[in-house]
Order: sequence, then structure tokens, then C-alpha cells
Amino acid sequence: MEELSELDAARMVTFIYGKELPSLIESVRKKLGDNFTVGDVVALIKQDPDAIIINNENKGKEEEQGEEDPEAAMKEGENAGEEESEVAMKEGENAEEDQESIIEKRKNVGAEMSLEEYEEVLNQIEQSETLMSMQIKNFVNEEDSDFRALTLVDPDNKIKPMVVFRGTAGDYQWADNFSGLFSSRTPAQMRAQQYVVNSGYDHVTVAGHSKGGNMAAVVAYMLPEGMVDIVYSFDGQGVSDAFLDYISDSRKENALNRIHNINEYRDIVSLLLNRTGRISNTKYIDSGVLFDDTAYAKADFLQNLKMSIFHAHKPNYFLMPEACERLNRYRPNGIYDGLLVISNKLDNYSENRDGMLFIAKKAAEFMYTIKSETEWSDEMWNEVYDAEKIYDRIRNSRTEKILARLEEITGMDMKEKLFIQPEGSLVVEDAVLTCQYCSGIGSLVVTEERADLIQGKRVAVKTDNKKENIQMDALECSRIDWNAEKAESRVCKPDVCSDWLLTDPDKLRGPRGEEAVLKKSVLGCMRGGMIEIVHNGQLDGADAGEVIQASEREKSEATKVGEFTDSIKSLIQQNFHEYYEEADSSTSKNAIEKWLFRKGEKAVESITDPIQNKFESDKQRIAKQYENWLKFQIEQQLKRYNY
Repeated sequence: MEELSELDAARMVTFIYGKELPSLIESVRKKLGDNFTVGDVVALIKQDPDAIIINNENKGKEEEQGEEDPEAAMKEGENAGEEESEVAMKEGENAEEDQESIIEKRKNVGAEMSLEEYEEVLNQIEQSETLMSMQIKNFVNEEDSDFRALTLVDPDNKIKPMVVFRGTAGDYQWADNFSGLFSSRTPAQMRAQQYVVNSGYDHVTVAGHSKGGNMAAVVAYMLPEGMVDIVYSFDGQGVSDAFLDYISDSRKENALNRIHNINEYRDIVSLLLNRTGRISNTKYIDSGVLFDDTAYAKADFLQNLKMSIFHAHKPNYFLMPEACERLNRYRPNGIYDGLLVISNKLDNYSENRDGMLFIAKKAAEFMYTIKSETEWSDEMWNEVYDAEKIYDRIRNSRTEKILARLEEITGMDMKEKLFIQPEGSLVVEDAVLTCQYCSGIGSLVVTEERADLIQGKRVAVKTDNKKENIQMDALECSRIDWNAEKAESRVCKPDVCSDWLLTDPDKLRGPRGEEAVLKKSVLGCMRGGMIEIVHNGQLDGADAGEVIQASEREKSEATKVGEFTDSIKSLIQQNFHEYYEEADSSTSKNAIEKWLFRKGEKAVESITDPIQNKFESDKQRIAKQYENWLKFQIEQQLKRYNY
């Protein structure tokens, strides 16, 4: 299956910001049923562009009320003569007020876009036959938390599903943004994971702008390989050290390879906290829009000040006809570097409870709207901060119980050891289950009689997801109820909403020929958790797994890296010695340094091209090895300087 392009992703992360999109989607759903497309929604908006700023549900109710009671209409007609002049006057006043309100709303239909800008986005969507034919599924718009997401699904099953998250659009999410300074997983980040897992799809593309880009990147870190194939994060902010501390090395590596950061080269939001993807997967775009040419330059002082900083953060800037790629980021007078330093410093003080809460709350309050409806209470701030202790306690409890169960199975002391089973191995009854939010482990029970047996145990299939199959009772769940008076864990009660994901269509088992559950398979819980398989239940044979020393794996990986580096250095010395003697050494050094600290993959071409010309016969092999060695060096330099 193919993936939606970066351009289509940019169109959809902009489209999702439309203020009245929920009512429009509901209107289309009522008319066409659940199988409506992006094209159907776009067509409705283009019929009446003001519909994106005026709630057409209310408008529809008013029209219905006008047709509801014929008798009332007759009585009103009898009294019309007496009240005609008064009503006409009021209607004139209301019409004038409504017109002023509409004009004002047209200035910002979402994400600081004007109605004209949004209409241009719709025009671009119409240019994509693929997007226009994609169906919209699982549309969610939660007014109490400002969370909005949708999933695009190809009815012909030729394009992978795409999950799209909206960026910051309310005070709840401003607070959530700044709680990321100290929280290992903010409420919005957990909600994003819950949405993807409960969507019922795997191998998805995930995209978002700003906070939506952060949530898109976060799910790539939180979910196992295979759930998310590619992430497009447009101007998305980074993640805290506290968040990364919860992520395993293997998932970090997987996420880094899959996240593509696309940033407007003047944007400051994408500078905050730790980078979520590799520099080789980072792109800088110049939209071609100058602040002095925008309406913000003539706005009142506060709007002018705000937009002079954030105007380059608009999602539709990636769709501008003048947009072009730049080699690096714009950093005027060190201001952007200063923001990066400040955000990293704040991250280091996350354990200072009162100080960190004060800074985060004040920063969020500065960004709140005048008519705030979803801002966090003091209790909410305290809950999010105090939840970290619950996460740590439950994670430690879960780790201890997993190790104890593996020791029981293997008969070995599991301290400083790793237990490895093939990710594609079949899962049988009595497999060991766990959830990232739970305090312990559970087991998989297969209640149906089956002929498919391994070592006398029934093989699990994707529909083994019922309450009787998932035995995880009497555990603590760290999925906090944010509406409670204080942060507390809850009793674990799995509420499964879909079949097992990451199953294998080529491995059919059971009386109905269903896809078999694999070691890598996961199961979503409505509470937001993700049930994973610790042990596949097999006790003998190749798929039963092996135990190795953790230090042995680390040593093996370090040896491989060392051998790789030495071999590349040797190749460079052998093949490029003559080239470097002839080249301007200072120019070569400067080119390499710029690439290491500021540039991207394009700068490699300035170094590898002359090398390829000189060694034509070996150019592909040697240039690629040389490029890989440079990439290895850049990763080391970036880690060293925390760039």
C-alpha cells in the first residue's frame, strides 16, 4: 500500500483547523451516511464558504422552527400589522450586528487563517484526486479538551490510512503545551495515543501541525513498530527529557527513523525541547510571506507583537505558491537560540515542583484567550504534576512483576538480562500480557476449542479480544481521571474496542481462518492503554525465545558501530587521500563543519560530487559509505552539543 504524500498531509493538517468543521461533517454524515469523503465536505463548504465560521446546525434549527407550527405562523400574521415597524427596526439592527460579526469571523476561521486563505486550501485539496476520494472516519471533536482528530481511509484499500491531529486551538491545550515542560506524558499526548490505538488501524501515516505535529511524533515513540509507518510533523514542538525517559531505546530508534519534521524556517515553536526526528529527516521551508506584507503589521499593538513572533507558524504557509526549501533555519540575533537554551534549562528544573508549576501556569495564562472556557484549574495543574509519582510507582511494579514471571518461565535470574522472542512468532493461550498503564501482568485465555495447537496449546487469533480472553483484573491503572479532586490510580478494567492489531494476514488460524496473533501484536483499551505481549506462551522450540546478558547486546552494538566507523575511515584514507591532498583543505573543513552543525543531506552533495567524479568506477559504493560515515558523525555531534 502507498502512503499519502507530504503535500497532501500539509493540506489536511490545515483543513482540520476550520472552526465549524464539526457541524459541517455532521451535516454530511446525516445526509450521506458514514461513508462520506473529503470531497463531500469540501463541496459543502464551497457552496457557502461562511459555513466554516457559522454553525449551520443552529441555522438548521432556526429553519426547522420556522416550519414547525402553521397555526403559530397564522396568529403571527394577524398581529403582523401592529408590530411590523418595530420588528423591521430590530431586524435591521440585528442584521447589521450579524454582518459585523461575520466580517470579524472571516478574519480568523482557524489557526489565524482568513476565510480567503482557507478557501485557497480547499482549492488545493480539490487538486488532489486521492484526497478527494478518501473517506473521513473516527472524527472526534472534544470541546472540553480542544482535542480534534480524524482518520482518512481509502475505500479501495490502496492507500494507507492517515490520522490527522489539529494543533492548539484552545486554552486547555495551551496549558497542556506548557505542562510538557515537566510531564512525561501530558493528557493530550495520552489522548493522541488512545485515538490511534482505538482507531482499529495499523501501519498508519500520522500528521499534524504545531501541537498536532507533537502528538503525531509522540505516538510514533509510544507505539510499537508497525503501528505508525511515517509521521509528518509541521512546525511541531519537541518532547521533554521526562517523556524520553519512559521510552525504550528500540522505540526511540524506530520513531527517529519514521518522523519527518517540516518546519517554516523562521518558526520558533519547532525549536522547543528535544528534537523528535533525525536531522536527515528535517526540512526547512521558506513560505515567501514577509511579516510587513501581512495584515498583522497594521494590527493593534498586542496582535502585532504576538504575530511578529508567530506569523510564520501558520499551517497554510506550507502551501504557498512561493514556498521553497531552505538549507537551514533562520536565527536572528541569537533570539531563537536563546529560546532553545531557555526551554532546555526549564526541562532541567522539572523536579522543582512549586517553581515549575508557577512558570508553566504563568506561561499558559499569557496565551489564554480573553473569554477562556477550557483553561486548567489549579487542581488540574497539581494533578498532572503529581501524576508523575503514580506513573513511576506503577511502572516499577509492572517491571518487577514482568521479571518475576519471566524468571518463573525460564528458571533464570533475569536481572541485567534480556528476554527475546521473534516478533513474528505465533501467540498461544497462557501468553503473558501487560499494559503500559497497568501495575502488573495478565494472561491471554483462549476459550474456544481449536484444532490449531502448538505444544498442546491453542493458537490465538485477532478476535480473541473479549472480556473472557483478557485476564488483567485486580491491577492498578495509571490512566488518571482528570475530573477527580486529586491524581489517583484506578482499578484496571480492560475495555477493548477493536480486534488485535499487527496480526499477519498470511497466517490464518482457527475454525474461521482468522489472522493469528503475533508476539508484536497489540490491543487497544478504551481507557487509553495498549495491551502488549510480554511472552508468547510457547515454552519449547525456536519461538520460545532466548535470554541474553544486556551488557552483551550493548557490547555487540558498540562493536558493530566501532567496526563500521573504522572500516569507513579506512576506505576514506585509501580512496580519498589523493583527493584531499589536491583539494583546498580549509574549504573542505568548512563544508564538513557546516554540514555537521547546521545543514542537511543536500550539503553532502557538495562533498561527494567531486569524489564521485574522481572515482567513477567506485562512486556509488564509496560515496554512500562516506555519506553514512558523515551521518554517524553528525548524530554524535548533535548528542554532544544537545542540538
